[in-house]
Amino acid sequence: IRDNGARGARVHHTCGPGGVCPVMAFARRVFSIRTRGMPPATPLSYVSPGTHVVANHIVRAVRAAARQTGLTQHGYDLKRVGAHSLRASGAMALKLNGYTAEDIMKIGRWTSTTFLTYIHSQIAALNNGIAANMSRRIAFHNVGG
Repeated sequence: IRDNGARGARVHHTCGPGGVCPVMAFARRVFSIRTRGMPPATPLSYVSPGTHVVANHIVRAVRAAARQTGLTQHGYDLKRVGAHSLRASGAMALKLNGYTAEDIMKIGRWTSTTFLTYIHSQIAALNNGIAANMSRRIAFHNVGG
């Protein structure tokens, strides 16, 4: 369960198939902190006495991943890749997997439709079948007012 302090803004995660499991990752993080003898109130960002994970660490990790996956060879500028890229790509992944705009807003804790700026319409998977659907004959009446 993640709670960002906003009323009703909890996101529940369950363990799924494959190698990525948010539940197990959370459990490993808690176990790591607790085996170091830290008190229960220790933040999950704890690394060592006086050291915590901060935003700059996340940015460096995301940029390293972008380099390792060859994004720079496809025209991506690493200066435009950062921690926010995780939210943007998460919204896109949800959209490509058939989630509604309302679901994406709830899951991503978006309070507006701003996430739509991150939905890339040129992605073939998103546009698959649009032309066929648009050319389908549907009887309707346009009622003006």
